Amino acid sequence: FRMCTFLSGILETHDVKTRRKVIPVMFGAQENFRKPFLLSDFSILRPEETGFNRKLYRALSKLAGPETISQRQIRQKVDRMGRDRYTEGVVTGVAMGLEIPEEVLEDIKQEYGGHKAMLIEVLECWRLHCGPEATPAVADGVLEQATTPPQQV
Repeated sequence: FRMCTFLSGILETHDVKTRRKVIPVMFGAQENFRKPFLLSDFSILRPEETGFNRKLYRALSKLAGPETISQRQIRQKVDRMGRDRYTEGVVTGVAMGLEIPEEVLEDIKQEYGGHKAMLIEVLECWRLHCGPEATPAVADGVLEQATTPPQQV
């Protein structure tokens, strides 16, 4: 029994029986690396590349459910917020509210220019990672909490 046989079996059957997801990760830089044919449909993640944590977090996703927020709904919600609310504090607040890991947020801040793009990507990562739990109601609550100034007593 070889690893090639194991991998090809998972890839051919789309792993319906075990519901595992194949996420190829390559450790260490290798010169003249050629991606094996079996992995041609996959993007290989590398820890030393920018955005590794974000890509890994997105790859560890759940299937969307009937109530899962769509990409279009995310964009509409962010557009409705208004330009003056796109700040780093709001992006951080939304990420904390959605329980996005700090490493993933740091990758988003490095890769995306502009707070609007960062906010959309934070919501998109959450949507892909949480699947059925990522509903419009949860997104609305977190966005409102992050954009509403704290009440003084």
